[in-house]
Amino acid sequence: MNAVSMQRRVVYRNLVFDRAGQSPSSPRSAQGKASLLQSAESGEHGDSRKAWSTRNLSCGRRLVLVAIALFAFAASPASAQTWKPLFNGSDLTGWHTQPGGKWEVVEGVIVGTSPKSEPRHGLLVSDDQYANFVLRAKFRVHQGNSGLYFRAEKTDTNVAVRGFQAEVDATSAVGGLYETAMRAWVRKSDPKLVEKIVSHRNWVDITVTAINDDLTVSLNGVTVTELLGDKECLKRGHIALQLHGGTDMHVEFKDIAILELP
Repeated sequence: MNAVSMQRRVVYRNLVFDRAGQSPSSPRSAQGKASLLQSAESGEHGDSRKAWSTRNLSCGRRLVLVAIALFAFAASPASAQTWKPLFNGSDLTGWHTQPGGKWEVVEGVIVGTSPKSEPRHGLLVSDDQYANFVLRAKFRVHQGNSGLYFRAEKTDTNVAVRGFQAEVDATSAVGGLYETAMRAWVRKSDPKLVEKIVSHRNWVDITVTAINDDLTVSLNGVTVTELLGDKECLKRGHIALQLHGGTDMHVEFKDIAILELP
């Protein structure tokens, strides 16, 4: 292993164990921690939320995620580990719509609306597709049931796509993993935990991590849903924002960015 790879392993190890409430013995734990925290969790916005929170994972599961992440960091050039904004704050460049509802940008925020009379799911879909990544965004739900799709495949149906979404709504189901046109609910979030950390109808930070067969969802920096070793999940696809058909919808998104991984 070369020196660069070893340094990545040490820095990421320090980050993970600090997030788990432990202190590594390496004297290099302080060096580079601030810059990595900014890059891997807050990016250009300076948000101090714990995007890769592991405090609620069991020890065994945490070690699995650590091993996967260490492999990803060790196997890639440092220049590839940078956050990419998916929304420029001005218009919908980089996105396209699927029929149903209305998407627009209002004062730097993506606003989606749809009437109850609309039976189709209205989607705002990324032009690009992604495989392994950390995806983050902020959302606010005023009305209805939305979702943040990832690795989604487009279909010629009323729901427009198939694949996983992280539930986006103003109930205790928010953050759960629902697989549209496939297995339906696969993993629900912990409602008691959600109610402690989420103030409904206010802005909520959401982070979705997808690495091969392992999926996690965090809200406001706390992991609320994890699905590990899921061989049936789609491995590559679009990011999409959802307006659920058959219900009055008003939802907002902003600060959408992605960190692509090998």
